[in-house]
Amino acid sequence: MPNLPQSLELSVEFRIFFIKKHVYRKLVLLKRSVIRQAGKSDLPWIKSLLEENRLPTIGVDEWFENFMIALDETGSRVGVAGIEVYNHNALLRSVAVDKTHRRSGYGRIVVDVVLKHAKSKGVDTIYLYTEDAQDYFKALGFDVVDRSLVDEVVKGSPELAKCCSGATAMHKSLQ
Repeated sequence: MPNLPQSLELSVEFRIFFIKKHVYRKLVLLKRSVIRQAGKSDLPWIKSLLEENRLPTIGVDEWFENFMIALDETGSRVGVAGIEVYNHNALLRSVAVDKTHRRSGYGRIVVDVVLKHAKSKGVDTIYLYTEDAQDYFKALGFDVVDRSLVDEVVKGSPELAKCCSGATAMHKSLQ
């Protein structure tokens, strides 16, 4: 280690310890969490969470069978994500995590499960629209795409027909 003042060395060591402890805590929490398919009884909770996060609820009733719910270690619902499937393309939508559980990894894991579900349904390309989470989705492997290049059938989604006019389009290949 370079010749640093002792107080700086201690703060660096403490920071590394804190980061390792925090990451370990996240891994333990996620290991105890469960992702399950949404059921009809989840609809009121899903819509409420989406409204709290200023996300559209249009089309949720029609597509809830393609939604996944994240449960924490106590079995409480903490996050959701869903897809609308259009042949070999899909729209990732309604990604939300309860405010008390954000930055704990639940969003990432529920999106990962939804993407695997999409792939199992034969989806090759998944699109999404976001107003303020481009960096988050870039970290998950999505790229910004010109709106004109989004599949026309996906553009016909009820969600997109009624909202998202100023949102950034993104896509990811699942092949």
